[in-house]
Amino acid sequence: MKRIAAILLAFTCSLQATAQSSKKISTYLLLQVGKTLYDRTITNNNSGPSLGLKAFYNNKTALKPFIEIDGSIFGGTKELHMTTTGKVIESKDGVVCVFAGVTFLPVKNVYIEMAAGPAFFNGSSYLAIKPGAGVYFSKKHKLFAAVSLTNIFQRDDISNEQFGYLNFTLGIKLF
Repeated sequence: MKRIAAILLAFTCSLQATAQSSKKISTYLLLQVGKTLYDRTITNNNSGPSLGLKAFYNNKTALKPFIEIDGSIFGGTKELHMTTTGKVIESKDGVVCVFAGVTFLPVKNVYIEMAAGPAFFNGSSYLAIKPGAGVYFSKKHKLFAAVSLTNIFQRDDISNEQFGYLNFTLGIKLF
């Protein structure tokens, strides 16, 4: 968890320096709640809170690139799951994702987005995708709410089952 906090702090500092020099970056604090939809040990990773940062590059088009980093903590029963050969299937206590993507604003305060990047948990990294949609609550885009699906392609020696969770997000503009 200390590593996640250090990464988020460094990310925020670098974005603030960039935003102050160019005024083209909007950065948001993300407060999220995740609900697992599918996983091989779904009872172990049922739901949990998440904290993140998201930075948009402001341009004059309807397509805005962004980067996002978030860390999620998953709770559940934490039962022992094993394969038929006796190998332990680890639960996911924490998941860190780093996404790069693009947001499309079909109308002024409504957006859809698609992102991809690595997801890190249990000492491994996996490819993840994150489609989503959201709405801004003001003309200056100071606050937004969004829903998205994080799908992690969990390919390993135990199985090729995917891990997916629904995110409910509140974004608060920092600068």
